[in-house]
Amino acid sequence: YPDEVILYPSAIGEESSPLNIDVETLNWVQSSYPTGGGNWENNNIYLNESNDIQVGEVYADTIYLNAGGSILDGNGDVNNITAINLILSAANGIDLDTQVSNLQARNTASGNINIANSGALNLSDLGSLGYAVQNLGGAVNISTTSPLTVTSKLIASGDINLTALENSGVGTDKILVNADITSSNGDISLQAGDDIIQGSGTTVETQANGKTITLTAANNDSDNLGGITQNTDSKIATNKGNITLSARD
Repeated sequence: YPDEVILYPSAIGEESSPLNIDVETLNWVQSSYPTGGGNWENNNIYLNESNDIQVGEVYADTIYLNAGGSILDGNGDVNNITAINLILSAANGIDLDTQVSNLQARNTASGNINIANSGALNLSDLGSLGYAVQNLGGAVNISTTSPLTVTSKLIASGDINLTALENSGVGTDKILVNADITSSNGDISLQAGDDIIQGSGTTVETQANGKTITLTAANNDSDNLGGITQNTDSKIATNKGNITLSARD
């Protein structure tokens, strides 16, 4: 198979019928991005790969990547994916730098889901699967330059670490928990530069004996803001594990 596939601006595959590929590195060359709007907008990419996908730089409106192996960072510290909607499915782990608005990710066998995002991020059930993020074989580690909103369920067999990084915006570095977060065999940590707000009726839960939950507001704070709010009928629950809450106000 080729070492690299370069995709030029156009729609690739369809939601109901993704294009099957066999490639080491996936790149989308887009000379007009990011100034002037860029003609990557309104173009969608739907791809299946039976093995690993090494992602270089890819730009599109909606991107769907399904790998029989792993989905991996193929360009070091440079951003991998710029999109409005990103749907990722792998068997053996996901590790990407992104700039996306809405994310759904699942991993079915082994390895972690690692996402470092730039800008506001919603964890959403884009594909109507009943969850935003699911890892049956490891941890979920997601960070963004704020805010981070959990709009659909987040489920993992291992640790769950969500981070809304502190940035220059006053009071914007929030984690908004609007759906359940559950780890079956790991710890949970939520860290926000400002506030952590748990929506009504939601549960943050560790199920294995002795596993912990830690919520840290005002993490690396620079604007003297950071509280933890639980709304009606929301709860934080462990199975004989510690719960630690830390906030500025």
